[in-house]
Amino acid sequence: MHHLTILWRLMLLVVAISCSACSQSISVLFVGNSVTYVNNLPEVFGDLSEANGRDVRTEMVVQGGASLAQHVEAGAIEHIISQGNYDYIVLQERGGDLGCFSFQLSAERCDSSFSAHDLLISYARRSGAEVILLGTYDPNESAAAQLTRNEAAIARRHSAAVVHLAPLFLNQQNDRAAGWLHQDGMHPGPLMTLAAAAGIYREIFKIDPAREAFPTSAYDYSPRSKFDIRKRVSEQHSSEQFIEKTYSRANVEAAVDALRKSIVPAGEP
Repeated sequence: MHHLTILWRLMLLVVAISCSACSQSISVLFVGNSVTYVNNLPEVFGDLSEANGRDVRTEMVVQGGASLAQHVEAGAIEHIISQGNYDYIVLQERGGDLGCFSFQLSAERCDSSFSAHDLLISYARRSGAEVILLGTYDPNESAAAQLTRNEAAIARRHSAAVVHLAPLFLNQQNDRAAGWLHQDGMHPGPLMTLAAAAGIYREIFKIDPAREAFPTSAYDYSPRSKFDIRKRVSEQHSSEQFIEKTYSRANVEAAVDALRKSIVPAGEP
């Protein structure tokens, strides 16, 4: 009987620890460009997390077309990271910069991108934050494969997590009507943003989000939205429309399933 009592108490302790981890508040900073702010990825991730019982605070520092090197050059991001008390930093590079093709401009951008990743990850680690790389994409299959290889290389180099979007984009690029792509054919649509949020959720919480509908409310940023790269978006006035919508259960299932089909196993290009 005594052994059973000890076993029961241990089981209660495990449950208590698990519940404590579920309720622990985390803070996530997104650093990137329009791939991050179109459809407001940070808010979608935050609302998805909340619907799954997680307490999450999100911020973003973005500018249309900005590279991570430009975030470094702007001079504010180190201070923002060091003073923000963030648990995770999500880094999203400008599309194509990690293509690292043979012509001179691409090679220069490639070198700048690797250097910027090194610096930003060092800022994050010094502040005590973990890093998640959010990949970008290209409609050309060979270019997309090169992007994915280089994203994976940086992730391995720094023991960082990575969510690849290039395979997902290739699988869904002809499906604008379903909401995978923006009407311009390049920016993410609502489902692509949801899939990115689900991928980040999985990297942080080590489990897929529940396949259930959830509401989201956020400013509806478009590819033309303007931001100051030196400030958090929450510190800037927005003239965008604030909208409320619901991602259906079918939306969540489609996003999670598509993400799973697009996972690149560790060590593969």
